[in-house]
Amino acid sequence: MATGYRTVLLALVCGAALFPIGCASGGDCAEGLRECLGACVDTDRDPGNCGTCGNACPGGHVCEDGACVLECQEGHEVCSGTCTDTTSDFHNCGECGYSCGPGELCVEGGCAAACPDGYSDCFGSCRNLSSDPYNCGTCGNTCAPGLACDGGTCVLECRTGFTDCSGSCVDLERNEEHCGACDSPCGGAEICDGGTCTVSCPAGFTACTWVCRDLDRDPENCGECGLPCLAGEVCSGGECLPECPGGFAACPGACRDVLRDRDYCGACEDACVGGVICEGGYCVPTCDPGLVECDGVCTDTQSDPDNCGGCAGVTGVECPMGEACVAGTCEAIACLVYQGYATWTQNTNSQSDADQDSAMQAACSTAYPGSRAATTDEVAFACISGLPANNDSGYWLMALCPNCEGSASSSAVSGHCRLCVTPSDPWPTAIPTGWHDYCCTNTRSCICVN
Repeated sequence: MATGYRTVLLALVCGAALFPIGCASGGDCAEGLRECLGACVDTDRDPGNCGTCGNACPGGHVCEDGACVLECQEGHEVCSGTCTDTTSDFHNCGECGYSCGPGELCVEGGCAAACPDGYSDCFGSCRNLSSDPYNCGTCGNTCAPGLACDGGTCVLECRTGFTDCSGSCVDLERNEEHCGACDSPCGGAEICDGGTCTVSCPAGFTACTWVCRDLDRDPENCGECGLPCLAGEVCSGGECLPECPGGFAACPGACRDVLRDRDYCGACEDACVGGVICEGGYCVPTCDPGLVECDGVCTDTQSDPDNCGGCAGVTGVECPMGEACVAGTCEAIACLVYQGYATWTQNTNSQSDADQDSAMQAACSTAYPGSRAATTDEVAFACISGLPANNDSGYWLMALCPNCEGSASSSAVSGHCRLCVTPSDPWPTAIPTGWHDYCCTNTRSCICVN
């Protein structure tokens, strides 16, 4: 049976020996972990490998976002590199660096003449000997790093998110020795993820009975662990499908001819749309008689100046500027002569395309006797001698049909607005690229030629 799947076993070869997943042989650590001396660690939070392997944080510090930072208990601030209680410290009263005057004490962050009930004068500062970790029980009795003062006795205090397990603060969400609860270790091939011991599988694989499986392609575990495919089936996309003959692919529901099937062209998820067919696993256009497919477009190579005589660069050429494609051959175009601009009033709500064209013709005939308005094709493609480089008529400029249609409009007599050239813009060299497509009602200009 041609299965085409990969299975990653928990036993991998690391060097010359077999090790379980987690041996961290260069790239086997789960996402977010890094290999340090053969172990997968989180260098963002591991105080023994903070930021990089081997960088151990000093006592009283924790690793946060890959940097060693001093850990102060709640209500304390770091002043000159020391955790300080600014509510009672004589030299940092209320804020770092603010000292009380001679004969004064620091009480609740303010300087006062005497300590209130429940506080003792310790070296010029009012201290609560029941809760002050730097004067715990007696003045000057400092609790060790990581301990808090409770009832005048130093006890372990863990920061938010950590739990006291046998005298150590641990993260039960990620600690392999205390996963989910104190003294609940994970196995050697497991990591602690969200407080649960789990196998560390690469992306795209799932742990099934201590083996990492690709549920999209594994016929013994297709779609979910322990769900095998029947004889003669393959696992594709997590579904058991018939094993298909050559040239066919197992697509949802059936074997498909991916070389010729328009709905499954080249692959199960690729369908040909519009007027195209599937040939050899590729979607290609089907052109009407007389047209040739050039770069995915059906083209009349007898009149297309970009593919004259055949597809450009294959059997045909692109005609130079000023030449047209006539019967598959590039021929020079006789230049029209620019006479000037004429203005007229457009209203697609009352004028059809023919009415608008007649208005342009009349405007040119009046402004320049014997002239006519230029067509849309002529503005884009023809040689017009003397034509300015840009539309400097001061108006949105239009041209005669055909190829004049702009955006659809339900209120327009002809069902659409017209293409036009924005004032000061250069002349378009294609249709509709370079044209504005929503000229409907206003004073317009046109080019008069003869």
